[in-house]
Amino acid sequence: MDPRHPVGSGKKKKGRASSRDGGQDPDWQESDWQPHKIPFSARPGPQSAAAEMTSESPADFFELFLTDELLGHIVEQTNLYARQYFEAHPYTPPPHSRQNAWKPVSVQEIKSFFGLTFLTGYIKKPNLELYWSVDEVDATPYFSKTMSRNRFQLIWRFLHFNDNRAQDYNDRMYKVRPVLDYIVDKSKELYQPRQNICIDEGMMLWRGRLSFRVYNPQKPVKYGIKSYILCESATGYCFNMKPYVGVGSTLPDTVFGLLDRLQGHGYTLYMDNFYNSVALCERLVAANVNVCGTLRKNRGEPKVITEVTKSDLGTEGKIVRHKGGVKILARQDKRVVKMVTTCHQDRMERVDVWQKGQKHKVSQLKPECIVAYNACMNGVDKLDQNPFIRRLSLGD
Repeated sequence: MDPRHPVGSGKKKKGRASSRDGGQDPDWQESDWQPHKIPFSARPGPQSAAAEMTSESPADFFELFLTDELLGHIVEQTNLYARQYFEAHPYTPPPHSRQNAWKPVSVQEIKSFFGLTFLTGYIKKPNLELYWSVDEVDATPYFSKTMSRNRFQLIWRFLHFNDNRAQDYNDRMYKVRPVLDYIVDKSKELYQPRQNICIDEGMMLWRGRLSFRVYNPQKPVKYGIKSYILCESATGYCFNMKPYVGVGSTLPDTVFGLLDRLQGHGYTLYMDNFYNSVALCERLVAANVNVCGTLRKNRGEPKVITEVTKSDLGTEGKIVRHKGGVKILARQDKRVVKMVTTCHQDRMERVDVWQKGQKHKVSQLKPECIVAYNACMNGVDKLDQNPFIRRLSLGD
C-alpha cells in the first residue's frame, strides 16, 4: 500500500476494495454498535450435597465425587475381571506368583489403593517399587503401613471399570465409560459456575498405545488424551468435559453439548479461534449465551476483516464491523488480532502489560473485548496447573 494514500483517502488497490469501504459487505455496519447483553439469571455456587456440606476437610469434598457408590462399582468390576481372568487361565500359577495371593478387594481397600495412587503423583519416584523401599534414603513408610507392595500391584493388575463381556466396540471410551460419566455428572450436579466460563482443550497423560492419542506441544502434558473442557474462568472448576476419540461431533454440537444446562442463563462464554465463527455466535445468542473470543480467517466475518493487513489498520489501529448481535474487530498488536464478541462495547480500556526491554509494566489502551478475553480465557490452564500423574495399566 502506498503510504501517500492512507486507508480512507479514496485510493484503492487494484482489484480490491479499501478496508474502510463498507460497500463490499452491505450487511455489516461500521458504527453505532450497541451490544445486547443477555442478563445473567443463574444462581452460582455449590449445589445439592455440596451446598449442605459443613466440613472444611478437603477429603470430605473429594468424596462428594469419589463416592462409595462409585467405588462400589469399581470394586465389583475389579473382582469380576479377576474371576474372568482365572476362569480363562485355569492352569496353576507358579508357587511364588503374586496371583496365588489374590482375594476380592473391598471398598475400604480400594480407597487405600487410590489414596496411595494419588500420592505417587505428589511424591515423585522413578519406579513403583521404591515407594516400599526400606532403605533410609528412599523410604516412604506410609506406603508399607497402608498396604503391602504385592497387594497394591495385584489390585493394580486387576483394576477394572467396566465388563469386557458387554463391550461396545463403537465406544472408544468403553473401558472407563461408567466412571467418566459418573464424575462428569457429579461435576455438573454439585456446582453452578459464575457468569464467565470458557471452553478449551485439556490433556491427560498417556504414552501407551492408543488410536486417539494426540500430541499438543502447547500444553504442560504434551502426549495423551485430549478433552474438550468447559471451566469456570475464575476458579478453573471443570463443569463438563468430552474426550476426543478421533471421531466426533461438529464444533457447534461439541460447544452446545458442553454447555448443557447453562444455556438460557446469560453466561458469557470465552473460546479461542478453534471454535468461534459468526454462525456459532448467532446460535449461541439465540440460546441466551454471550460469546467472546479470537477468530480465524473465513469463519463468516466480512471481507474487510478477512483481507485486513497491518498497513490497512493505519493510525487508528483497529477496524470494527457489526451485524445483528455480533461484532468483529481487527486490531494491530504484535500481529493482527481478530476478535468476535456479542457483549462488549466498542471502547478502549487501559491495562498494564510487559513489553520487551522494559523493567516495569507499560500502560496501554486495548479494546474491552481483548481485555476481557485475556482475563477470562484461562480456566482450563488453571485446571492443568498441578496435575498428579502416574501411568496406570488397566488390564485387557
